[in-house]
Amino acid sequence: METSKMEQVIRAEAADYRIRSRIEHKYDVLTQNEGEEILFQIQEKEPVSALRLKPYSAAIRRIPALPRNNRLLSMADMTRTDTSIITLTGENESYQRRALEAAIAYQDAMGIPCIFASGEKEQLLTEYGFGTVLKLPSYRINQELLSDSLLLQARISGSIEFVPSYIKIAALRRNGLMELSHFANTVLCRKYGLFMIRGAVYYEKMLQELEADGGGIYQIMEFGSLKGYFAVDGKGEVKESIFENDLECERYLVKQNNKERYVMARAGNLSRLLCYIGSKGKVTIALKLADESNPANNGCFIWYLDENGSRIERIAQKDEQIFHPELNVTMSQLSSFLLGYDKLKESLKFDSIYVIRPVFLNEI
Repeated sequence: METSKMEQVIRAEAADYRIRSRIEHKYDVLTQNEGEEILFQIQEKEPVSALRLKPYSAAIRRIPALPRNNRLLSMADMTRTDTSIITLTGENESYQRRALEAAIAYQDAMGIPCIFASGEKEQLLTEYGFGTVLKLPSYRINQELLSDSLLLQARISGSIEFVPSYIKIAALRRNGLMELSHFANTVLCRKYGLFMIRGAVYYEKMLQELEADGGGIYQIMEFGSLKGYFAVDGKGEVKESIFENDLECERYLVKQNNKERYVMARAGNLSRLLCYIGSKGKVTIALKLADESNPANNGCFIWYLDENGSRIERIAQKDEQIFHPELNVTMSQLSSFLLGYDKLKESLKFDSIYVIRPVFLNEI
């Protein structure tokens, strides 16, 4: 068994090497691993970084979206898949454009369903098929309830009683990483259609970075049971929070309405992404797609959907003149729709599609 796993790793690394070599040659870029990330660089006198790509393991809800037998959703209702987050670096936009084309082509070839990015450069990303998929609120600690001295006391003593006395604020210790990971993934799979899976290593790294900055991860306990947590830096800015009950979140944290961030996404490999999109009953849609970045995706298609997923079939070029699409759509518009942010058309047919909604993505 170990030999078989090793062979799979070797084959995967060889396939990645071949794909990256082809991408580097076609787009005149360099790729380099740096920790968990892949740097896309442009060669000058020295390589100049233009984009960072970080792979993530994500959970996407199985279709149909609602569980049977009136039970709570669990990780058994999720499918594990790979995705990635890209970050544009440097100031040279022409370098960023070349790196974007290369990164999108790389993720397509690797079969990655979707790619995420911060919406700070919305116009540029839209030109490369990214659409808005999430409005991410920003929070600060409710200082009237959770003063700096109270949080410091929790970090020193481990936990302190709150008001009422059955509530405790507990600072996360390294022996609680697995329990927090289980709690977070359980809550997220009940609320969201897509999220990045959180493991013990994820929280260990986060805790190390926050503690170095004077912050920490604090858990809200009621009668000994975990009800939520928030990760805060030394300035009181909340980096991540997950609560069973959204009203509890609003009690401990204050939303900063002027600091909302937008998350954008596009299909990496469109066929792989459509596998996760189903419909109530059989649905057929004639569409014309224009991909702002990858001309190979342009054309006329028939989109077939049912409760097991969906797929598209290209219409032969000779038949396009007599093809009458009911939908003309760009990749950025389609990406926003597939990830549950925008509607494509007011229609019962489109309302019957199980899109991936809602998305939870605090990593950007």
